[in-house]
Formats: sequence, structure tokens, C-alpha cells
Amino acid sequence: MGAILRADDRRWYAVYGGIRFRAIRVIVDCSLADGTMTPDSALVFMNNMLGENTDYFTAEIRRYCANPTTALCYLTGKLIILDMLNKARRIESNSFSLRRFHDRLLAEGTISPNLIALKLGYKE
Repeated sequence: MGAILRADDRRWYAVYGGIRFRAIRVIVDCSLADGTMTPDSALVFMNNMLGENTDYFTAEIRRYCANPTTALCYLTGKLIILDMLNKARRIESNSFSLRRFHDRLLAEGTISPNLIALKLGYKE
């Protein structure tokens, strides 16, 4: 008899699925950019790793070919923002407000997360 997933388990299963997709996306994006994968081999890889979804993966692969390393930039930006968040929590301690952090972050517009970190004092 199979294990029964509780609601929390199903939620985390979905979260891990998203993390897995983003990791595979970075591998494919970088491999296409450096020539170690072709679009066809990338499609086979994504279907093998994530389950068959040929139409969606084909569109994603076309996007990676048109805009190389975009997926990697998303991940890098996320890590920089998480680092800023941790530093803000540490610096502001009990006065930290997630809403205020988001307001400061978003007020900077579409500039690089590295530049935002410098401007807000979270990076030297």
C-alpha cells in the first residue's frame, strides 16, 4: 500500500518540484549557451528529468536560445535578494519589517540586485 500524503506534504512536494524545474532550467540554459547541449538534446534532457511536456519545454528552450543565461540571472538575483533580506533582518533586529524591506527593494525599480544591495548598504 502506498504512502498517503498530507496537505503539507503535497504543498512541499509542489515547492520541491518548482525548485527542481528551476535547477534543470539553469543547467539547460547554460549548456545551450556553452554548446554542450543542442536544442534537441536539451528537450530530451528536460523530458527525462521533469516528465514529458514537449510543447512547453520546446518554447522554453527557444527562449533560452534567444536570451542566453536569463534563467541563471533569475537565480543569481534571487540569491542576492535573499542575502539582502538576511542582512536586513540581522541589522534591524526587532524593528525589521518585511513589508518595509519589500517597499525599499521595489522602490529601486529594475536596476540590478547588486546595485540595490550597494545603495541600501547591504553590500560593500
